[in-house]
Amino acid sequence: MFQIGDKLLNKRVLVIGDVMLDEYIVGDKYYISNEAPVPILKADRFEVRLGGAANVANNIKMLGCEVTLLGTIGHGYSGQRFLNLLDAQDIASDNIISSVKNLTTTKTRVLIKNQQIVRYDYEKTTLDDDVANLVYQKLQKLDFKNFEVIIIEDYNKGLISGRMMDFVKESFCCPIFVDPKLQNIDFYNNVFCLKPNKIEFAQIAGLEEDFSEDLLFERGKEVIDRMSLECLVVTLGERGCFVCDKNGCKIIEAHRREIVNAIGAGDTFIAAIAVAHVSGFDIFNSVKLANLASSIAISKEYTNVCSAEELQQYHD
Repeated sequence: MFQIGDKLLNKRVLVIGDVMLDEYIVGDKYYISNEAPVPILKADRFEVRLGGAANVANNIKMLGCEVTLLGTIGHGYSGQRFLNLLDAQDIASDNIISSVKNLTTTKTRVLIKNQQIVRYDYEKTTLDDDVANLVYQKLQKLDFKNFEVIIIEDYNKGLISGRMMDFVKESFCCPIFVDPKLQNIDFYNNVFCLKPNKIEFAQIAGLEEDFSEDLLFERGKEVIDRMSLECLVVTLGERGCFVCDKNGCKIIEAHRREIVNAIGAGDTFIAAIAVAHVSGFDIFNSVKLANLASSIAISKEYTNVCSAEELQQYHD
């Protein structure tokens, strides 16, 4: 059994990606409206959490590491709420670009008796050129020697560009972990690790969604070669993860735990795998830790995180 100890602490991580707010409207009692056959919820509470790349950053912070977050938000109430949450978690907002031409991506979920009945999204999926230029200028001003690992969190909201990824790959000399979207897959050749989910992998590999395990192993190796990756990690939900590098491929089983809320599991996973790897664990043991971390996060209500203390406790 490998030990965690304090190996994960104080690593310096750069997160670049689409930040967002996860908002929850929660209640237990409802009745049917006389205006239309829809439920009217008696809202008991409202919760708001960091989402997307900001949730990745929050997980890194809770794992005891230093994090720098680069992203964009809009002006107004949602943007201010986002900045307040960053401040509460002691995550610097120096590299968060606020623009009147942008929106703060907000995903609002309505829960009745802990059952999600609807989600509505407030967002833009493109960046204006002047905002994109500000992002690029922020990136250029970062001291590359400050970081031991980079995470790219792509939710296809317009932040990640080919120009940005070319600059990152040319300028940084540390491992790059990517949570990709298919629309931008060509940006991610030659990164250290690509982490698609099963559906995304099927699209990348040209497979049907119900592909066999044999095809997973065969096409996994092909994707590594075609994209010049050091490793590929495919999250398979309850089955666990498929992990492949130049030394071989295997499926690592998931940790069995009651799922209270699966939102943000991928954010916790990529935070933990990147931190574990740069802390000296090989990719297979890094995935084991990431599986454990994400199982802890989704055993809690709402978008949540795994702390270093919890990881050590449940690992023991």
